[in-house]
Amino acid sequence: MICVLATIQMMSKGDEPTGPATMSLHVSMILFGVTLALVGSFDFGKVMSWVVPPLAAATIGIPALVVCFVIFSAGRDRAEPQAKNNSSRPAEVNRDFESARQSMEESRSRAREQSAESISNRYSNPSNNSAQTSPKTSSEPKPNIQESGPQMNLPNLGPRIQTGPIGVPTGPPGFQRPSYSPPTIRPPSPRPSGFSRPSTTSSNRTTTSMRPTEKRPSGTPGVDSEMAGGVGGEKFYWYVNSKSQPVVGVQYSMGTWAGKQALRKFEPIFDRFGTSGASYVMARDGYVLGGVNINHTEFVHAARLLFMKIKPDGSLDPSDQYISDWLGKPVGNSSKSILGNGKKVIGIKCCKGAVIDSTGLVFGE
Repeated sequence: MICVLATIQMMSKGDEPTGPATMSLHVSMILFGVTLALVGSFDFGKVMSWVVPPLAAATIGIPALVVCFVIFSAGRDRAEPQAKNNSSRPAEVNRDFESARQSMEESRSRAREQSAESISNRYSNPSNNSAQTSPKTSSEPKPNIQESGPQMNLPNLGPRIQTGPIGVPTGPPGFQRPSYSPPTIRPPSPRPSGFSRPSTTSSNRTTTSMRPTEKRPSGTPGVDSEMAGGVGGEKFYWYVNSKSQPVVGVQYSMGTWAGKQALRKFEPIFDRFGTSGASYVMARDGYVLGGVNINHTEFVHAARLLFMKIKPDGSLDPSDQYISDWLGKPVGNSSKSILGNGKKVIGIKCCKGAVIDSTGLVFGE
């Protein structure tokens, strides 16, 4: 029954019932006839028991398989022509491209042949080429121009200058070239006798011209002593009490100049209770400063203080005195003492820059 329906459907679409469809129809008819013959020949009960079920299954299953195969084959047949058409398109494109390339090559080869032929004709017939490219002649007269350029009529300026073998002008006839002699280079004259180069040693640097001018402030009491130390410095300083009070101590500090240690600060103390800051040395009760011992080279390196007992009348007692330790670090054995011979010290005088170059005392009158 299924095969009959499939065949009718194919015929309605215009397909002829050939191939698998016809074969399935024939097989179904044969099986149907065998089934009827068996049913008429044998006992119906026996046939139903062992023949009819297999035949019925075959009658249904085989046509179903055949119909499925037919449907699959019909779909594949429809797809194959489209695939064949698609596969043929690249080949057609390739053929078109190849034909276009061949036509281009042929046109190029023809152009090259024509160019070569024209060049060979041009060089094989030079007369024609010259005739074609030569300009038209004119009947107008041409100016007489030589290859070296136009000739100019110049005024007569006298005899021309003659030149030597390398083009150097030698002048008109009868002209003599002036002779040239290079200048003579003479060595410098020797130094006059007795001349010597100025020395830059330390002894020449520390001259009296380097010491600044002493300008003692007006109204400063006391009398200045001689100085102990070098002759350098930038400025003089006077540390004096305006009431001429005696010095009871000294403030000091150390510094360095030119790699040497020296006193940077050396100032008097007039009040026992007014000291602060820098290092200092104070006299004992009842004693005041009476002199100093200065260790120096070109700078003041250290100092020792001489303290004396003060009398009730204000004078000093040289018999009652003592000496302090060194303030600073002595250098060598060069030292100088400054004493007042019983006069009280009322101030200190210094000449210094970064460090103290020289120092002295100011005594009361």
